[in-house]
Amino acid sequence: MPRLGAARATPAGGRRVDRGFWLLRLEILQAQGRRAELEAAAQQYAQTWGEPPPRYEAPAPGGEDLRAAPAEIVDVPDPFFGALAAAAATRAEAVVDCGGVRRIDVPSAHALRDVAAKLEEHGKRLELRRVNALVVALLEATGVSALATVVPRH
Repeated sequence: MPRLGAARATPAGGRRVDRGFWLLRLEILQAQGRRAELEAAAQQYAQTWGEPPPRYEAPAPGGEDLRAAPAEIVDVPDPFFGALAAAAATRAEAVVDCGGVRRIDVPSAHALRDVAAKLEEHGKRLELRRVNALVVALLEATGVSALATVVPRH
């Protein structure tokens, strides 16, 4: 994959290009860990749009960047909670894509509430994105939504 393609598609000062392409370029560079290119592209974004680019955080050192939750979060202790704690250790907030989550059992929802409470104690926030309606209801019933930001799936 040639690396110049994205740079050509989003030239500095080129407002004819949709802002979404710029944001996608920045996100891809972030995901690939191409820090120097990300910083250069972020400066070009700021020059082009007259505003700072979205803030991106580096993945946790030595651990995986927690992007998506598993399809089922069951049988506490689920490995998901360890990955969540590790990802949150070096961030101000832990953002988890729950778009693929079909279900969470009640004990795991309580464990998730406890994780959110611990994060909050340390001044950190848990955000669960693209949560299906059934899981949203469970998170509300178990108090998770009082401690974490829960963004429903649309």
